[in-house]
Amino acid sequence: MKIVFHIAFLAILCNLTGCKEAPENKKNVLVGTLPTVGTAVKTPTDGDTPTTTTKTQEPVTAYFVSAPSGLNYRASPNGEILGTFPLNTKVIPVLKTDIAIRVKDNGKVIKGTWLGVQKQQDTVYVFSGFLSKTYTFENLDIYYASPYYAYEKDIRQGFVNLSERHSWNYDEEGPTLIPEHLLGKDTIVFDDRLKSRFLKRMRISEKDTVFLFNLQADSITKFPVKELSVMAAVNIYASGSNTLEAYEYEIGFNLEKKHRSSGHTFAYIGLANPFQTGNVVPMIWKEIPSTDLPKKFDSKIIPDHRKAWLSGAEPKQLYRFSSDSVDFHVQNLEKNGQLGYRYLVMVDRSTGALLGESVQMESEGTYLVPLATKATDREDFGYGQWTGKIFKNKPPMYYGFTSHSFGCQSIRFVDQKEPSIRIQCDNRH
Repeated sequence: MKIVFHIAFLAILCNLTGCKEAPENKKNVLVGTLPTVGTAVKTPTDGDTPTTTTKTQEPVTAYFVSAPSGLNYRASPNGEILGTFPLNTKVIPVLKTDIAIRVKDNGKVIKGTWLGVQKQQDTVYVFSGFLSKTYTFENLDIYYASPYYAYEKDIRQGFVNLSERHSWNYDEEGPTLIPEHLLGKDTIVFDDRLKSRFLKRMRISEKDTVFLFNLQADSITKFPVKELSVMAAVNIYASGSNTLEAYEYEIGFNLEKKHRSSGHTFAYIGLANPFQTGNVVPMIWKEIPSTDLPKKFDSKIIPDHRKAWLSGAEPKQLYRFSSDSVDFHVQNLEKNGQLGYRYLVMVDRSTGALLGESVQMESEGTYLVPLATKATDREDFGYGQWTGKIFKNKPPMYYGFTSHSFGCQSIRFVDQKEPSIRIQCDNRH
């Protein structure tokens, strides 16, 4: 009986979210007529109400597919499966129905309805329970590592800031981990007891390793967790305050003088190293005629709430960088004579297929990083753009087009099906 139950559950969930299956096993299942097995509830069934429903206009907004295995789309509510939208595919709703359905996924009941979304010139239908208003990032915890720095009396230890992973208690006045009698010190080095409590709370093991990957040097450095100390340092915006609370500290691993590499250094903590070397290059751009842009900029790719920002923006200089497999094109977009936006287009070099496009925008907390147009030693390249396969078993990434006064950068991938990795940087103000 239990075997039958589990098979029925998997069949229903895969039918909604697009689990991989052999072609001969694919069936067109009418979700509204499935039996109740504790995982999906038919709401309604063919016997309860007609399958045709009244359609009403849905407010135009963008959603992203949130099902990791993708989301099936159909010709009609409960109809034939036409294909699968991959994770993070952006869809525009155009019609909604009142056919409700509930799915039990990993112990949670997910409720939704059949929703008509735009696919080219057609309308297809998806289960709204696996749509999100926000992008789903890769579940891989990557942090920044800052190097050791010393200038006159200003000395800063090498540091992996884990504050975003640590849950500060903002609702109570008492400290979360730092003893009250230590509050007020500029830097607090944890003793073995406090380090043990910190590791337990962060779900980090003494057997784990801190892996550092530096873009400029294309190098990997390893530090066993058991050999590192944990410290808390006052955030720069709280420095000099007479009274300090625990949440005004940054907390993480003290690398002391062991990490001196400048530039971008990513950190990962775990048993296995996710990084690899020998596959990343700086992006040196060449200006080309604007007629060589493989796809003309179209404001349709801009979210509705930001389209007004680009009103009146004019395309200007076009640049290209070619890696082994991808042609990257970047076109400046100027408004009132000022550069505030860039249009990025990525094309497969062997097939000419469009791989992806996006618009980068300046704002109060975000600015565009200048494009390097002259070859230089990678050690002197600084904070430009990079591309390559820095992660094992992942496609090429691209990085360094924007920088942030608020928030953190993301590592994005040429393959748009691969979720971006949001770097946890604790860029608080």
